[in-house]
Amino acid sequence: MRQEGYVFTKEDARTILREAREAKQAAFRAQRELEKIRYQFGYASNVNNIEYYLPLTTLEPGGNCTAILQVWDHQNKTYKNSGKYTSVKVYDPFSWCFAVGRNDYSSTTDIIPAIQSVLSGQVEVIAPTGLIQQAKPDSTIATGGAGTFSIYQNGTDTTVNVTANVTWGDNGEGVTSGKESWIRWNGAAWEWIGGDCE
Repeated sequence: MRQEGYVFTKEDARTILREAREAKQAAFRAQRELEKIRYQFGYASNVNNIEYYLPLTTLEPGGNCTAILQVWDHQNKTYKNSGKYTSVKVYDPFSWCFAVGRNDYSSTTDIIPAIQSVLSGQVEVIAPTGLIQQAKPDSTIATGGAGTFSIYQNGTDTTVNVTANVTWGDNGEGVTSGKESWIRWNGAAWEWIGGDCE
């Protein structure tokens, strides 16, 4: 605030202009640093480059799959084949995605968000997707053990199986064969996180 009787001088104006220029330069430097970080992370800065793929083969976390580029059909409110590519390899270098492939389950509802990495040149998963799944154990699994779970979508067996640990939340009872369950990928392995009461 200006004190009463204070006269605004040319030097005050120069100081304000100099500080404004410095703030603008700092903002540009911060923007350049952000772009460098985005580039080092491996993705283009424009989020509009995100594309969506229907997996043909099942994508396991950390793996890759063959997929078809999709576009959103506004009239039917669903994804449809873009017709742009016959198929593309989609990679998951950060173990962010699980998606059931159409070749394994023709009614799969899984869609993979991906972007072309500026570092690797590959199409890579851009966000955590499908890391919690409906599943049923193929046999009874004792607490502290691991076993095969069948992956389900909307209550239907996809025929895709994964191995999951039963180490927490089962009250020492294990998990009975065929029990409706939920499993999740914890970044390193599948684990049982709950389901029907015994």
